Amino acid sequence: MASATGGLTAGMMDSTAKDTRLRIDRFIKETKLANQLVAKWFNRKEDGTMDGDLVVERGAYGATQMEYMVAQGAANKQAFKDAVGDEMIPNTFVVFSKLNFVENEPVARAILDGTRSSLTDTTEFLGKLALASAQAVYNSTKDGYSVWTTSWLYQLVWNDSIQYRFWKELWIDDRNVDSLKKAAFDTTDLFQLSYVGSEKSRSLVAANLEQGGVAEEVIHKATVRNLDATIAKLQKKFDVFKPRVPVLTTAPITAFIGMKEGLDGGEKFDALELTVDPKTGARKYKSIATVTVEKGKVWDNRYVPGEQKIPVLQNDSIAPPTTLDRTYFKGSDKVQPGMLLKQIR
Repeated sequence: MASATGGLTAGMMDSTAKDTRLRIDRFIKETKLANQLVAKWFNRKEDGTMDGDLVVERGAYGATQMEYMVAQGAANKQAFKDAVGDEMIPNTFVVFSKLNFVENEPVARAILDGTRSSLTDTTEFLGKLALASAQAVYNSTKDGYSVWTTSWLYQLVWNDSIQYRFWKELWIDDRNVDSLKKAAFDTTDLFQLSYVGSEKSRSLVAANLEQGGVAEEVIHKATVRNLDATIAKLQKKFDVFKPRVPVLTTAPITAFIGMKEGLDGGEKFDALELTVDPKTGARKYKSIATVTVEKGKVWDNRYVPGEQKIPVLQNDSIAPPTTLDRTYFKGSDKVQPGMLLKQIR
């Protein structure tokens, strides 16, 4: 969905923390961002016509299967529409992030100076202890940089009534071009983004020439790491935003998910099996087993493969390097290829 919002956010995130939510809400309304997201899902063209190609690509349908479903009777058409409604469109999210990148030394210096100025009424002995403590804190925190990120999560609203009106009042394809429906889509307020919640994250970045750090590279790496951490917090906090990933292997059970999503071992996941109603074609996921992330076998996917890793401190420690290229799970032998894993809150 990135291309649907490309170029629209320039200059939008320079507000103060107090009014950022209001600015985001106004931005969403003024740009009709929700309409753009729906249009993106259905490859809406300049003449207003739409198709289901992207839904096919993202929804685990084969093109032949989707074409058959749409071309056949009402039951099969409804199954396709239900799949869109139940699985794809409601799981559309937008994350707005505001980042502050600051040098640690001025902040640490201000704290040290503040401590010194407050010692005028303190006994000499206590003053020396307080100053020594403040100096130690300064020495341990003055190097490098800090990245502060706040992210706000929004979800596209898509329910039965919205879906019904979309197909009935706004949908057109190349077989039935309709200028009135095109205009209706352009101006409708039917589509909305609902605020889910927010999270914050902070990273301390160790950056100096001895570690091979280059300022621009450090800023880039720290920004990506901090955004990943904030999104991982959102995924843990809000069940609706939890990722679903396909099972990669079953002996052992593995999947392409890892530290980027906030895993560190011990988390539990449902193994979901896709079932299809033979009469209607309706699809539904059913939990058939529970698996657990193995400690010490979590994939560090927080960096782009092949790039040099810059030391980034999280909770004042640097995670050891790893050669894992996937995360390992232990649990039921009922897990089969093609199933999805979803973290249990």
